[in-house]
Amino acid sequence: MKTSKVFYAYCVLFAIGWGFTYLHFAQHLLAYCFVAFCVAWAVYRLPTMAVKETLKSFFLYERKMPRNEFVGTLVTTNVGFFSSVAFSTVLIVTMGIGPALILVIAWALGLVWFASYIPNLLPFLRNGSTVHEYIANAYGTTPNERRRLRFYSSVITFLLYLASVGAEIKFTSDVFSVPTGLSTGWLALALCIAGVIYVSISGYRGVVSTDRLRFWAILTGVVAIYFFLYHSVVTSSVTLPPKYLTLRMLTVGPSPPTLVSLIVLLALYQFCVMDMWERCIAIVNSDFIQKAANPDKAAVTSMRRMIWESIVWFVILFGAWYGLGLLALGQRWCDDPNQIIPQLIVRLEAYGASNITGALTETLVVLCFSAAALSTIDGFIIAAVQTIIFDWLPSFREEHKEWDELNEAEAQQTLLLGRILILVVGACAVMIAYMSFGIMSFWVGMYSLMLSFFPAIFLSLRSRDGSHRRSEFQVALSIISGATAALVVAILGTFVFPNYPLLTALPPFLAVGVAFVVIFPNPGDRAARAMAM
Repeated sequence: MKTSKVFYAYCVLFAIGWGFTYLHFAQHLLAYCFVAFCVAWAVYRLPTMAVKETLKSFFLYERKMPRNEFVGTLVTTNVGFFSSVAFSTVLIVTMGIGPALILVIAWALGLVWFASYIPNLLPFLRNGSTVHEYIANAYGTTPNERRRLRFYSSVITFLLYLASVGAEIKFTSDVFSVPTGLSTGWLALALCIAGVIYVSISGYRGVVSTDRLRFWAILTGVVAIYFFLYHSVVTSSVTLPPKYLTLRMLTVGPSPPTLVSLIVLLALYQFCVMDMWERCIAIVNSDFIQKAANPDKAAVTSMRRMIWESIVWFVILFGAWYGLGLLALGQRWCDDPNQIIPQLIVRLEAYGASNITGALTETLVVLCFSAAALSTIDGFIIAAVQTIIFDWLPSFREEHKEWDELNEAEAQQTLLLGRILILVVGACAVMIAYMSFGIMSFWVGMYSLMLSFFPAIFLSLRSRDGSHRRSEFQVALSIISGATAALVVAILGTFVFPNYPLLTALPPFLAVGVAFVVIFPNPGDRAARAMAM
């Protein structure tokens, strides 16, 4: 049975169930939609599971990801319910219109900046497996040094993704718990199950193909959000507070250090995040590239064009999230910006109970939010497990065999371990979901950990003549010290001193700054100067 037939059959069943629930149990429509969408995402890939997977196909998509899936997975993986939707609504309310627009530009420029270095990355993308391997190959001089660098850096990525999946599950469960009448625990479990079933079955192929469907689901929901914004503005007055429209709020916002901190984070993000390298590796040998007269040129041109195309979709999506924040502020939904999305769900439920137009709007917005949550959950889970399989295991395996050196029996055992780890990571993320934290401080703090990679990556990309060379110890110390400094301050700002906004702004500076200070001195330069004297 083809995926399309299963998809259409499920759509028919969903429509029948939706109509029955709307007519007879309207008060449970939100719960029905949330659960039904979780089931849909969980079983979508079942009919197309491969009879026999390999490590290369399961984690790297054979480096032949179809062209039409690249933009979808780039956009949806970066659009989390917690990390994008909720964060954006808090951002525009607390920081102002000017900073919100500046940060969209910073995000776009970061994507373009990364795309400019694709020609330098192309040799690695054809053979490498993770960003940690790139760092190791750039600075490790022996197999042992390369293994250690991969392990140290991949631990940081793993911690980030595990915490981020937990935050996504927690926030989504908290938001939908009260309006659906379902407990937070059951909702968290439903999200976890929905996120790990097709990932454990199809790996990165399952993530990517499901992302393509979720891409259109998110866009459909965004149309509904724009309609809800229009309806809310027409039916109720919207008056922004006078202090919100001051020159400061329209330019640099109330906290310039926080603005600069977020600019640093968003501009450098794509260089350091594992899933960006993951999708570039997955598409580099695609059929449409290999059939070109000049495959290298086609790969560079195609990846750049697809990255730039995604910026258009990001702008449309961020416009919707910012619109919700402005609406909440203009209609005085709540005093706590962290409660904007929960208040939105309450208002959508009330609108859905009033007429069928409202019910359809509510359904599409729930579709959008569930797709956004799961697009981050599945993408980060597969990336976290990939770091274990490709970067951790060679350090502990007999004879330190790399993944592509394993015989068939060993490779299948490793693949089975990968599938088990997907379930384990999902379960651990559910446990993390019961922690309490503020959106802004947690998001900035955790994502700052990756920025400790940037100095090492940037030095390597900028220097092709070997002048970037640093010792394995210096690079490892740079990454570990930068990440540790950011993590300590992030924990303090999130859990110990949540009322000190300066602590929220510091992690990106610390991650990049400390890492640069440690890695910048070149022992070779000092030796050369000493000899010259």
